[in-house]
Amino acid sequence: MSDQAADAARRFTIISSKRSSHHAFLEGLLFGRRYIYHNNVVAKRDGSLSINRTVTTEPEAASRPLWHVASYERLYELPGLYSVDAFRRLEERYSDKSPLHRVIYLRDPLNTLASSYSAHIKTEYFSNFRTVLDNAKQWATVARYLMSGSGDEIFIYANRFWKSDSYRQSSMDALEVETFEISERLSRFAGGGNTYLGNSKAPVTPDDLESRYLAYVNEEKFRGLMHEYLGLFREFSSYVDDSAISSVLNQF
Repeated sequence: MSDQAADAARRFTIISSKRSSHHAFLEGLLFGRRYIYHNNVVAKRDGSLSINRTVTTEPEAASRPLWHVASYERLYELPGLYSVDAFRRLEERYSDKSPLHRVIYLRDPLNTLASSYSAHIKTEYFSNFRTVLDNAKQWATVARYLMSGSGDEIFIYANRFWKSDSYRQSSMDALEVETFEISERLSRFAGGGNTYLGNSKAPVTPDDLESRYLAYVNEEKFRGLMHEYLGLFREFSSYVDDSAISSVLNQF
């Protein structure tokens, strides 16, 4: 990658679900860079935007090219989101010839659901079980769209991204990004934190990314939700060629 390409302005639209580790991904992507990041965006059909909050550049990066990032994690359909006027206006807001990459970033379904369930038990934000159901539905929406093969987004499988140096590098190459900084601090972009460790201020680590389900695998409520989506979960795990997750799902 040329120095000019590595130092260019960028635009990213991140398509994901809650409890996916996408905030940790963005923490590493934007480390040391000049950026405007819109978190948890909802593009409404009435033409308005709901943005949870906007985070801007670290002071030491003020002289670098501007990166514009928006992430979507709830209340959207695919490909319907792309035709919403508010969505398109946000993507075009910083369209000064900088490249645009749309990224689908998904974690495995078993542990996404387990992390959502954990947050339901341990945090006020997920205290209504409807939030867990909604996140499962949102994950399913993105997974079905991805597997349909109808889009041209860059897909990043979270589990493999954190475990494999070569996969992480190939993902950065696809994004035309030279460096990625794995951070040991809690992402500043969201406050959910690491419910697995019982500490909302602890950062998520690759070692526990695939083990959330173990805490709830015998709970009837969790297993009931698993069975509702089991066929899709197995299909996705086969799609991403994750034999470890497939093996666990086959035990349900």
